[in-house]
Amino acid sequence: RPTDREVGMSDIDRCPRIMALFQKRIDGDDALLRLASLRFREARLGAEYYAESPDELEWLLGFRPFHDAPVAVHLHRDLNIIEEWGRRLIFDFAGRFKGRIYGLVVHDRPETASRFDEYLAAVRDTASRLGQIEGCPFLFIEYAAGIDPEIFVRLFRSVADLGHVSACIDIGHIGIRQARTLFMEKYPGKDICSLRPDSPELSSLIGDVESVVRSGREKVLQFITELCSIGKQLHFHLHDAHPLSTSPLGVSDHLSFLTGIPLPFEYLGKRSLAPMFGPEGLAQVADEALRNLGPEKTSFSLEIHPTEGRLALGNASYLFTHWLDKGNAERMHYWLSVLARNQRLLLKTCPAVGEVAYTRKMIIYNLFPLLAGKFSAWRNHLERASEMGFNWVFVNPVQRPGGSGSLYSIADYFDFNPLLIDGESGKTPKEQVQEVLRSAEKLGLKVMVDLVINHCSVDSELLKSHPEWFLWDSRGRVAHPFADENGKKVVWKDLAKFDHRNTRDKEGLYQFFLKVTRYLAELGFRGFRCDAAYQIPGSLWERLIRETKQLYPDVLFFAETLGNPPDLTRKTASAGFDYIFNSSKWWDFSSHWLMKQYALTRDIAPSISFPESHDTVRLCEELQGNIEGVKQRYLFSSLFSGGVMMPMGFEFGFRKRLHVVKTKPEDWEDTGIDLTSFIARVNRIKAEHIIFQEDAPTEMLHHENPNVLLMWKASTHTQEESLVIINTDISHRQYFHVESLQKYLQAGAPLVDISPEDPLDYIPSPFSYDLAPGQGIVLSTQRDFPVED
Repeated sequence: RPTDREVGMSDIDRCPRIMALFQKRIDGDDALLRLASLRFREARLGAEYYAESPDELEWLLGFRPFHDAPVAVHLHRDLNIIEEWGRRLIFDFAGRFKGRIYGLVVHDRPETASRFDEYLAAVRDTASRLGQIEGCPFLFIEYAAGIDPEIFVRLFRSVADLGHVSACIDIGHIGIRQARTLFMEKYPGKDICSLRPDSPELSSLIGDVESVVRSGREKVLQFITELCSIGKQLHFHLHDAHPLSTSPLGVSDHLSFLTGIPLPFEYLGKRSLAPMFGPEGLAQVADEALRNLGPEKTSFSLEIHPTEGRLALGNASYLFTHWLDKGNAERMHYWLSVLARNQRLLLKTCPAVGEVAYTRKMIIYNLFPLLAGKFSAWRNHLERASEMGFNWVFVNPVQRPGGSGSLYSIADYFDFNPLLIDGESGKTPKEQVQEVLRSAEKLGLKVMVDLVINHCSVDSELLKSHPEWFLWDSRGRVAHPFADENGKKVVWKDLAKFDHRNTRDKEGLYQFFLKVTRYLAELGFRGFRCDAAYQIPGSLWERLIRETKQLYPDVLFFAETLGNPPDLTRKTASAGFDYIFNSSKWWDFSSHWLMKQYALTRDIAPSISFPESHDTVRLCEELQGNIEGVKQRYLFSSLFSGGVMMPMGFEFGFRKRLHVVKTKPEDWEDTGIDLTSFIARVNRIKAEHIIFQEDAPTEMLHHENPNVLLMWKASTHTQEESLVIINTDISHRQYFHVESLQKYLQAGAPLVDISPEDPLDYIPSPFSYDLAPGQGIVLSTQRDFPVED
């Protein structure tokens, strides 16, 4: 399997698309879909919708869990490709949603067998016409009509040369058909699915029932192998099955892989039966597909129907304040929890999938251009960042600035800062940029750059060529951006503010910045830190993000929203941003505001912490050279939220503040400090534990010593829990004692010390420890997967 540092391999390339059934199958209003969107977004889970018309799908896409969530659409169950109206409906969906969705799913029909040549001709015609639609989604024909599986395989062998059309394998449908066929061969005229756990004759038939159930799994794996050998893209409907199922919908499949089938008598020492697949069978199915096709040609949808159960709404209660009876909301919430558990089971039980978590590792090194110097000198800094375990690099603006020289006062968006250009390299500035980005890629580093679209330099040619794009005051002078810093209004007079809201040429201004993002992505930048994102209309961001990702789907957008109230941050982030930045740098380890902000934003987008930035005083200067405090803050920043960012020089305890105009390579400091190995160990913890790659549910726990922080975290993507113990006193030792650390956890498994320094071999109970100044202890454990009734 590919590693995180495999050259040129993106997260999307390495990870199969995982989706789940996204429907309002429980009575209630649209709050149920908003609840589903929230929980799918937390799980980074894509959606498979059922839509009978393009207008219905357009409405459903309004609940898309996150901007680039993979989406499949199940069309009308009665749609028949042989009929012209059916093909016309497919083309309507494909044309309207090209570039926006991944796949369309239609059922096969009995005619697939009885009118094979006619059906094959219709499939060929459909594929040919889809090929004329640029960016059209795949069309997946699902095994659903119960025909001989060999005929279904024959169909796709016959269209192996065609793009755009392939198969959807519903593992439950195939498994149940095999079980019914074999059972009826032994008991003519008797349908195994007519049996129920309370059937009087079941005790005498149970051995044969379980035998054909096992055969169902074997048939599915054989079927997958045969279709994989064709080499086409495959979509899978994943759900469990058992002919004795008594699901609320009365079907024998669409069950959770954690379902148990209760028995009124004992069989092989148990009073329940395992389903056809269970966790082991799910792993076999996924591994067989990925081993033969690879993740780029494989997609999974968890097509599990609602089950009985209720779950308290928790932080989603605000969606249902207008409901008097929350019963159906809690039933929907329970169903969503079942889907999430099965997603985690897929990630855990199949090594091929589990190696690639849906959360992204976001460990960012801020290479400050004016300190790094010319592009040709960046290689050493990139190598050091890679060796410390960073996988992203953020660079501040590299475009040509105006007369002030400020990095953020851009005069020409398509030219480069002359201070960064090596005149002796023999290469053009553009080639120098591309070369350094290729170097980063070879080191396993993706590079993001500042995207500054709120303003440009006051002496930019854009003011002459497009004055209508700018905001002007009553005296005819261009408006300057400003900020409130400690009650004082600070105006940046070297900047001219764009008028995104009221310009009479809104489309022209938008197209200009779309061209900028595409130009930067074409150079090789794979992310954009969007400066002052909150000052730009959300509708503009939504369109810019969507249209950029249509061409560059692996490009990420990061919203700079520091200093904003959480509600404004939520509003900005909901435009489709992949990440936001949080304010943990200024937390005093005791005030309530940080966790309030975290709770209000973590369901919208994961956040990035930092111990210092190019806008702040250097931490080593702020702490007057206290290295234990510098290490403490990096550890906390790394483990608190989904991402972490660290500016260059932090690893050496630099004390001179970065400046967007005055900093130069000669400001590199010789401090005698080297924290690179410590930072590498912390980064390794973050990279190896998904719980620290997400904005997981987090709580600061009360105990006896107020100078010691006890932080609990629980992953929503895995079964992992963690306790982080930090001495907030960076000058004195602090004693920490609790009778049992286990009482703070849901997990029953033992805790393991994964700390970056001096990890303990075992965790005693009671637990007592004399923490060194600023010391942090990081403990990890695992919850069990609950088996459903």
